[in-house]
Amino acid sequence: MKAMNEKKVARWQSLMDRVENDLLQVQAALADITEKRNNLSEEAAKLNRMKVDYLDDLQRSAVEPQLKTKTVFIKDFIQHLEETLVSIAREIEQVDKIRADIKSRYAAVLGQFNKYKALNSRANISFKKEQRSRENKEQDMRNVLRYSQKSP
Repeated sequence: MKAMNEKKVARWQSLMDRVENDLLQVQAALADITEKRNNLSEEAAKLNRMKVDYLDDLQRSAVEPQLKTKTVFIKDFIQHLEETLVSIAREIEQVDKIRADIKSRYAAVLGQFNKYKALNSRANISFKKEQRSRENKEQDMRNVLRYSQKSP
């Protein structure tokens, strides 16, 4: 019985360790994808600020006839900024989908880890109970032997 409970504890610990490694990998992937999402959002915000600035320049340039060529360049650049913003928005959508997948994987792995942790804890408690019971029986046996040796 002792060996069986020890094996149970070792088995649950082994499974828990394996799932813990998976959990750490999923956490790292989640951190990476979150960082990528934040970087893309910051980039989009920066490009939006640039677009607003260039739109202001365009309005100022449109008023002055001698700046017509500058106006054409500004319009082209604003068009490029808009295309880039659309591209970043698409990439953010893809990252959000990947992030959702990783979050669901994290939830599944965390659930598995918690299950193995609980099973390991139960097996450990059972093993310790059995060990205490065995020690108490041994102590009782020693006490009975001592008592029987004292009695004539």
